[in-house]
Amino acid sequence: MRIASATTIVACIGLLSGCAGMGPYAPTPGKTPVPCAGATCQVKVTLHITTSPFSCSVDVDPETLDVSKGPSSKTLNWTFAVVADGSQTPIDLKAAIKFGFNANGVISTPVPSETSVSATYTRPSTGGHTYGYAVWVPVGANLCKKDPWVVD
Repeated sequence: MRIASATTIVACIGLLSGCAGMGPYAPTPGKTPVPCAGATCQVKVTLHITTSPFSCSVDVDPETLDVSKGPSSKTLNWTFAVVADGSQTPIDLKAAIKFGFNANGVISTPVPSETSVSATYTRPSTGGHTYGYAVWVPVGANLCKKDPWVVD
């Protein structure tokens, strides 16, 4: 069990560090950013999992979150739901949300709980930034992933 957990952690760290340097990033063309002007911005993440044969997909709603209006400090909260084919599929949210390097000092390190992940956004002095992030959720030996956005 320890070896499997360590392997999963090493694989996730390798994926995180390997993809963090890629770019340039841009939100999906044609997707309109969804504004959040309140103090808390909710993002719904749904994992669709089929176990035999294994397949998974990730839906993020909204895919692009606009935090340019409202308070300069906001809580970003991702709530996770699993739609599985009837089998019990535990998920690990320890490294589920990972922002690129340009979010340093703007978006805090995401903090996982049992079914959600939260972070604090603090608006920089100038807006117009795009922060790409990854939703990476290990499911057994597999990885479910999606690359959504936060803009200001």
